[in-house]
Amino acid sequence: MNKPPLTENGLKLHYDSNCIVCGNLVPSNIIGNVTEHEYNTTDFSFRINLCSVCNLVSLYPRLYYSSFKTIYPSDYYTNRYIMKNSEYNCNSILLKYFYKKNINSFHQKVKPLLGKRNNVIKILDVGCGVGNHLDIFKEIFPNSLTFGVEPNDKAAAIAVKKGHNVFIESFEELESQTNEYDLI
Repeated sequence: MNKPPLTENGLKLHYDSNCIVCGNLVPSNIIGNVTEHEYNTTDFSFRINLCSVCNLVSLYPRLYYSSFKTIYPSDYYTNRYIMKNSEYNCNSILLKYFYKKNINSFHQKVKPLLGKRNNVIKILDVGCGVGNHLDIFKEIFPNSLTFGVEPNDKAAAIAVKKGHNVFIESFEELESQTNEYDLI
């Protein structure tokens, strides 16, 4: 049974009693804390939960979609990207550096988990934004099918233009899919 939403520090929060993936009781294993540190929009401290059954790492409590605008203000980098770029364009030296760094990091961490596969790998990125992480996975696993969940329709449209399948809604609103994914 889910607990009713609470509002703390201006944020509407889910205090779920079950893991959203496997149904295990949450929180089952608190492994740390994190606060929003880029824009200082709130001083609320989220606990980081590691599900003891499926190993999903998630924030506890989770934000309701209506609170995203507090954590991700209008000057958040993805919003600036969307407003300035109608087409994907990676001319920034800094963006190229981080892209290369992320590819190397993802390759080292993820490739061993999935091994050498010749079959299609299905990848889901929750909160995919404009699809930058999906681009990296597509480069590492060229035969993959990439899916994203993104409530911002402008960001989702950019990810779709880049060849990704995107559900334009929040994770909580996502209808139950019959798809199974190799990597989330």
